[in-house]
Amino acid sequence: MCVQHLKTIKCAKVKKNMKLRITSHAMSRMKTRGISDEDLMNCIKRPDSKSKRRGKLIYRKNLGKGIIEAIAEE
Repeated sequence: MCVQHLKTIKCAKVKKNMKLRITSHAMSRMKTRGISDEDLMNCIKRPDSKSKRRGKLIYRKNLGKGIIEAIAEE
């Protein structure tokens, strides 16, 4: 993971005192695809599906404008 240029957003409603760090690569993809921080939070707080793959959590959400997938490490 590229640890340069991380963006941190507070995510208190998901888990107490939890913060999400978004890599510059993910921020670039979000911007290109028109995905807002709010869309990302919605995906993580209320996923349509959640799974685990290779030790990472995968959240999926249909936002009406397309399906987004958020990959997270615990």
